[in-house]
Amino acid sequence: MSKNIRTLPVRPATARDAAELLVLQRCCWVDEAIANDTLDIAALHETLAEVTAGLDRWHTWCLRYDGRLVGAVRARRAGDSWHLGRLMVAPDQRGAGLGRALLRYAEAQAPAGISTFALETGRHSTANIRLYRSCGYRLVGAAGPGAVLLTRPATTRPTAAEGQPATGIAG
Repeated sequence: MSKNIRTLPVRPATARDAAELLVLQRCCWVDEAIANDTLDIAALHETLAEVTAGLDRWHTWCLRYDGRLVGAVRARRAGDSWHLGRLMVAPDQRGAGLGRALLRYAEAQAPAGISTFALETGRHSTANIRLYRSCGYRLVGAAGPGAVLLTRPATTRPTAAEGQPATGIAG
Protein backbone atom coordinates (compact mmCIF):
# COMPACT_ATOMS: atom_id res chain seq x y z
CA MET A 1 0.00 0.00 0.00
CA SER A 2 1.62 3.20 -1.12
CA LYS A 3 -0.86 5.60 0.46
CA ASN A 4 -0.02 7.00 3.90
CA ILE A 5 -2.32 5.37 6.46
CA ARG A 6 -2.83 8.73 8.14
CA THR A 7 -4.91 9.85 5.16
CA LEU A 8 -7.14 6.79 4.78
CA PRO A 9 -10.73 7.58 5.71
CA VAL A 10 -12.41 5.64 8.50
CA ARG A 11 -16.17 5.77 8.52
CA PRO A 12 -18.97 4.14 10.48
CA ALA A 13 -20.12 0.85 9.01
CA THR A 14 -23.65 0.53 7.68
CA ALA A 15 -25.79 -2.41 6.59
CA ARG A 16 -24.40 -1.85 3.08
CA ASP A 17 -20.96 -2.87 4.41
CA ALA A 18 -22.14 -6.08 6.06
CA ALA A 19 -21.40 -8.48 3.20
CA GLU A 20 -17.84 -7.18 2.81
CA LEU A 21 -17.36 -7.24 6.58
CA LEU A 22 -18.41 -10.89 6.62
CA VAL A 23 -15.93 -11.79 3.86
CA LEU A 24 -13.08 -9.89 5.53
CA GLN A 25 -13.97 -11.43 8.89
CA ARG A 26 -13.80 -14.97 7.50
CA CYS A 27 -10.49 -14.24 5.73
CA CYS A 28 -8.97 -12.91 8.94
CA TRP A 29 -10.27 -15.55 11.32
CA VAL A 30 -8.97 -18.45 9.24
CA ASP A 31 -5.52 -17.47 10.52
CA GLU A 32 -6.92 -17.47 14.06
CA ALA A 33 -8.37 -20.93 13.55
CA ILE A 34 -4.98 -22.23 12.41
CA ALA A 35 -3.08 -20.52 15.25
CA ASN A 36 -5.49 -21.83 17.87
CA ASP A 37 -6.09 -25.24 16.28
CA THR A 38 -9.86 -24.89 16.28
CA LEU A 39 -12.71 -23.99 14.00
CA ASP A 40 -14.87 -23.22 17.03
CA ILE A 41 -14.51 -19.45 16.61
CA ALA A 42 -17.69 -17.39 16.51
CA ALA A 43 -16.39 -15.05 13.81
CA LEU A 44 -16.11 -17.99 11.40
CA HIS A 45 -19.71 -19.06 11.90
CA GLU A 46 -21.61 -15.79 11.83
CA THR A 47 -24.14 -15.32 9.07
CA LEU A 48 -24.71 -12.20 7.05
CA ALA A 49 -27.83 -11.52 9.13
CA GLU A 50 -25.79 -11.79 12.35
CA VAL A 51 -23.09 -9.44 11.07
CA THR A 52 -25.77 -6.97 10.01
CA ALA A 53 -27.51 -7.22 13.40
CA GLY A 54 -24.17 -6.67 15.13
CA LEU A 55 -23.98 -3.24 13.54
CA ASP A 56 -26.87 -2.21 15.82
CA ARG A 57 -25.15 -3.54 18.96
CA TRP A 58 -21.59 -2.36 18.28
CA HIS A 59 -20.05 0.85 16.98
CA THR A 60 -18.27 -0.46 13.89
CA TRP A 61 -15.83 1.39 11.65
CA CYS A 62 -14.53 0.53 8.19
CA LEU A 63 -11.23 1.44 6.60
CA ARG A 64 -11.15 1.52 2.82
CA TYR A 65 -8.38 1.91 0.30
CA ASP A 66 -9.41 2.70 -3.29
CA GLY A 67 -12.94 1.59 -2.41
CA ARG A 68 -11.84 -1.79 -1.05
CA LEU A 69 -12.55 -2.72 2.57
CA VAL A 70 -9.07 -3.36 4.02
CA GLY A 71 -9.81 -3.12 7.72
CA ALA A 72 -12.45 -2.76 10.39
CA VAL A 73 -12.91 -2.62 14.14
CA ARG A 74 -15.84 -2.43 16.52
CA ALA A 75 -16.41 -1.34 20.11
CA ARG A 76 -19.12 -0.94 22.69
CA ARG A 77 -19.55 0.22 26.23
CA ALA A 78 -19.98 -2.25 29.10
CA GLY A 79 -20.17 -0.31 32.35
CA ASP A 80 -17.00 1.73 32.61
CA SER A 81 -15.17 -0.42 30.04
CA TRP A 82 -14.87 0.10 26.28
CA HIS A 83 -14.80 -3.36 24.71
CA LEU A 84 -13.07 -3.62 21.36
CA GLY A 85 -13.51 -6.47 18.93
CA ARG A 86 -13.33 -7.78 15.41
CA LEU A 87 -10.15 -5.82 14.73
CA MET A 88 -9.24 -7.04 11.27
CA VAL A 89 -6.95 -6.13 8.42
CA ALA A 90 -6.96 -7.83 5.03
CA PRO A 91 -4.16 -10.40 4.96
CA ASP A 92 -2.38 -8.72 2.03
CA GLN A 93 -2.40 -5.36 3.85
CA ARG A 94 -0.92 -6.50 7.16
CA GLY A 95 2.34 -5.06 8.40
CA ALA A 96 1.60 -1.47 7.34
CA GLY A 97 0.29 -0.33 10.75
CA LEU A 98 -3.39 -0.46 9.86
CA GLY A 99 -4.35 -2.71 12.79
CA ARG A 100 -2.55 -0.52 15.31
CA ALA A 101 -4.10 2.62 13.78
CA LEU A 102 -7.60 1.11 13.83
CA LEU A 103 -7.15 0.07 17.45
CA ARG A 104 -6.12 3.61 18.41
CA TYR A 105 -9.00 5.05 16.38
CA ALA A 106 -11.54 2.86 18.18
CA GLU A 107 -10.04 3.76 21.55
CA ALA A 108 -10.38 7.45 20.70
CA GLN A 109 -14.11 6.95 20.08
CA ALA A 110 -14.74 5.87 23.67
CA PRO A 111 -17.42 7.91 25.42
CA ALA A 112 -16.78 9.88 28.60
CA GLY A 113 -16.50 7.86 31.78
CA ILE A 114 -14.56 4.94 30.33
CA SER A 115 -11.79 3.74 32.64
CA THR A 116 -10.65 0.57 30.86
CA PHE A 117 -10.15 -0.67 27.31
CA ALA A 118 -10.71 -4.42 26.99
CA LEU A 119 -10.38 -6.98 24.21
CA GLU A 120 -10.15 -10.71 23.72
CA THR A 121 -8.09 -12.86 21.41
CA GLY A 122 -7.18 -16.50 21.01
CA ARG A 123 -4.90 -17.97 23.66
CA HIS A 124 -2.39 -18.96 20.95
CA SER A 125 -2.78 -15.85 18.77
CA THR A 126 0.78 -14.73 19.46
CA ALA A 127 0.88 -12.03 16.78
CA ASN A 128 -2.30 -10.44 18.15
CA ILE A 129 -1.08 -10.64 21.74
CA ARG A 130 2.24 -9.09 20.72
CA LEU A 131 0.41 -6.20 18.98
CA TYR A 132 -1.90 -5.57 21.94
CA ARG A 133 0.97 -5.66 24.43
CA SER A 134 2.93 -3.20 22.31
CA CYS A 135 -0.11 -0.90 22.54
CA GLY A 136 -0.09 -1.01 26.34
CA TYR A 137 -2.51 -3.88 26.96
CA ARG A 138 -1.81 -6.42 29.70
CA LEU A 139 -2.88 -10.03 29.77
CA VAL A 140 -5.50 -10.42 32.51
CA GLY A 141 -6.36 -14.11 32.14
CA ALA A 142 -8.76 -16.52 30.51
CA ALA A 143 -11.82 -15.16 28.74
CA GLY A 144 -13.54 -18.44 27.97
CA PRO A 145 -12.47 -21.58 26.20
CA GLY A 146 -9.32 -20.89 24.20
CA ALA A 147 -9.45 -17.10 24.66
CA VAL A 148 -7.61 -14.55 26.78
CA LEU A 149 -8.62 -11.10 28.01
CA LEU A 150 -6.32 -8.10 27.70
CA THR A 151 -6.95 -4.68 29.21
CA ARG A 152 -5.34 -1.30 29.52
CA PRO A 153 -6.34 1.75 31.54
CA ALA A 154 -8.13 4.28 29.37
CA THR A 155 -6.40 7.07 31.22
CA THR A 156 -2.93 6.10 30.00
CA ARG A 157 -1.67 7.42 26.71
CA PRO A 158 0.48 5.28 24.42
CA THR A 159 4.08 6.29 24.08
CA ALA A 160 5.57 7.19 20.71
CA ALA A 161 7.09 3.71 20.61
CA GLU A 162 3.61 2.19 20.86
CA GLY A 163 2.57 3.34 17.41
CA GLN A 164 0.18 5.74 15.78
CA PRO A 165 -1.71 8.21 17.93
CA ALA A 166 -5.50 7.90 18.11
CA THR A 167 -5.84 10.66 15.51
CA GLY A 168 -3.55 8.85 13.05
CA ILE A 169 -6.38 7.99 10.66
CA ALA A 170 -8.61 10.62 9.17
CA GLY A 171 -12.20 10.20 10.35
